[in-house]
This record gives sequence, structure tokens and C-alpha cells, in this order.
Amino acid sequence: MSQRTRGSETTVQVLIDGDLKTGSWAKVLDWTISPKQDVQETGFQGELEDDYDFSHHGYGFDMTLQELDKKLRDVLLDFVSREQARAAYPDIQIVITIKHRAGETETLVLENVVFKFDSLASAAKKDFIQTKISGSFKTLSRQ
Repeated sequence: MSQRTRGSETTVQVLIDGDLKTGSWAKVLDWTISPKQDVQETGFQGELEDDYDFSHHGYGFDMTLQELDKKLRDVLLDFVSREQARAAYPDIQIVITIKHRAGETETLVLENVVFKFDSLASAAKKDFIQTKISGSFKTLSRQ
């Protein structure tokens, strides 16, 4: 048996202002975390070797969810109404649990999350409606 982890062995939970989102929020098809990092090369006159500086600027992420109910749009409309009322952006955390085949379970917590809705996509007759979100976060911790 392969030791590689399959998507079915991961669980994603979204919490907005401490409220665990259910329904369509539990139907995550795929997710990606991308570190935002730079390596800057600087050459100085009279020096034979360049200096390399590494800088980390947080993370980007994206997810695709399948539509099960209207709960995705409820959050979208809540974001819009908050913005129009000049209210604060909600506190969002995303918890990803990965069950490795070697027996270990790893929990990643994405904190200080800010995201947007990229698309609400209609599908062909036999396909499912999908919603794509993407955003950024500053802190990735392991529990």
C-alpha cells in the first residue's frame, strides 16, 4: 500500500467569527497553500560573491467547494453588507486536518485569513455547481 496521503484523508473546516460553517463549506474539493516568499540577490562592488536575502510575506491559498445549499452565498452577501456598512472584516480561521497513512494526524490552522469569492460557477447538466475562493493569511500553525 502506498504511503502517500490522498485527498479523502483530509478535512477542511472554516470558522467565521467563531462559527463553524457547515453545509457547502464542508464540501471542499481541493485546496492549495502557497507561501509568499522572495529571494533577493544583491551584488556589491569589490565583493566576489553576491549576498542572498530571504523574506517571507505570509501565504496565499485557494479552494474549490461544491454547492450543497445557499450557505456559500450567505457569507458572500454578508461580506458585501459588512463592506457597505464599513464594518470590520470578520475573524476567519481555516483548520485543515491531514490523516497520514503512517498513523500520524497533522492539524494546520490558517489564522488571520482574508478571502474573496472568485467565481460561482454553473455546471453542465450532470456536473455539480462549484464555488472558488482565494485569499491570504499571515499565520500557519501546526497543532
